[in-house]
Amino acid sequence: PVQYTLPRAVARGQVPGVPSPVTPCTLPQWRTCNPSRPTSQSPWPTPTRDPMFAPQLLRQAELAVRWAGLRALSPDGLAAASLAANKTLTVKRSAGRHFMYSEEAQGGQARGGRLPDSGLGTNVEVTTMAADEFIARCRLQQHTHPTTPPKLHPPTSTSTSTSTAVSTPGECVYFTSRLGDPQLGHGPADAVSDWSRAIVDPIAAAHHGASESYPSVWIGGQGSTTQAHYDVSHNYFSQIHGKKRFRLWGPKHHWALRVFPDAHPRARKSQIDIDCDPLAPAPALDVTLEPGDALIIPAFWFHHVEAIGDVSVSINVFSEASPKLAAAEVLSQPVPSGLVSALESGSFADVTTQFRYAADALCTLACVEDHGGTFLHRLLESRYKLLETDLGGLRGQESAPHSSAVPEEVDYAQFLLPEFHDITPRSAVTPNFGTADDMLRELSRVRSCFDHLAATAGAGDEYRRGLIDITLCHLLELWAVRTVQADNVEQLLQDAAARA
Repeated sequence: PVQYTLPRAVARGQVPGVPSPVTPCTLPQWRTCNPSRPTSQSPWPTPTRDPMFAPQLLRQAELAVRWAGLRALSPDGLAAASLAANKTLTVKRSAGRHFMYSEEAQGGQARGGRLPDSGLGTNVEVTTMAADEFIARCRLQQHTHPTTPPKLHPPTSTSTSTSTAVSTPGECVYFTSRLGDPQLGHGPADAVSDWSRAIVDPIAAAHHGASESYPSVWIGGQGSTTQAHYDVSHNYFSQIHGKKRFRLWGPKHHWALRVFPDAHPRARKSQIDIDCDPLAPAPALDVTLEPGDALIIPAFWFHHVEAIGDVSVSINVFSEASPKLAAAEVLSQPVPSGLVSALESGSFADVTTQFRYAADALCTLACVEDHGGTFLHRLLESRYKLLETDLGGLRGQESAPHSSAVPEEVDYAQFLLPEFHDITPRSAVTPNFGTADDMLRELSRVRSCFDHLAATAGAGDEYRRGLIDITLCHLLELWAVRTVQADNVEQLLQDAAARA
């Protein structure tokens, strides 16, 4: 078995950032849900790779086949249940085919504000319509959208910028919700009462509680596409009606897929057009699901999903993942005291120096090959460069080149979030921050957190490396947002990266 530590702060829903004791638990190696059944009949056939760390395609899986045979989950059956409950559906409608939810649309709001929205999927309108009308519009998309994605455009230059043009005309509609949503009526939820069989990691799910595991329905017409993104939960995805094409990439490809910054409403989603950008990485798996097929997508694996043919209906079950719990332990670490003291001093030079010390220390403790400056440069190139092109600079500048000159005295404390104003009184007292070695000693507590994170990746070296890199990006951006707010994060990252 693999040993890892489950943080009580995560399990009990306490406030992140407050140190707390931890409780050890054990994760077993992969096992079938019912070993007594023949492998061909089990919804969990013995895999050649551990599905906690690599995708598993299950052709005609028992659970998915059963669901696909239920009229209650067919397009007409779902519409009838909604109409019988006298409900309307909350539907997404777009002039293009890309759909990408935002954190704000889900009711979330990052501390320190959000960056302006941009990129694919920003022209999505949320509307309500009767279920039978929605299904009819999905079927209409067969006549307005091609059966294959647009061909890749040949590169015209060495630029890494990407075109967001979509060559598929016509309107696309899309619907998703948890199966227990009242707008669907009672029939669909009753039909999948055995959904708990689709939980990928029962041990992690049991420790965190049932609330993090649930079934959802996804309905769309031909061409409706969910932009490449990763989820932090395991995903058992079953195809019920129609077809869906999946393209998947491991976590290590997060640099090339250029996800939005954490402070952006579309965090965790790729900024690039997978179909049109010649620099998009080749997928590790490109597969089409038919009714009765299932796909296990491990936490932190990127997936880009496109509906094909007639109305596509899918049922998935998100369930708790041990890598998510271990990553949450890393992200619960408080902002270093040296950085807080530098912010209180009001010296821009001290702030950037302390942040660079923190980046160097984290790269060392996480066993990352890059030093802090290189890692910050990669983070900026991957997550912020395209945004500068789209928005004319995140700081309101017209893509002006960044100056290497760092102002020595800027009242950086004006950017502090409220909780930092009262940490220490602002006075003539010498700020309490020190050298790079001091920062490394203070953050030494993080090493065990990264060790726990690595342990949850099992024997998957590439999965482990990508998981650690993504979590480290999250932590650096989190600390930056919590101290200087979203609009100033890019400047802080750039100046810290330039520090010797």
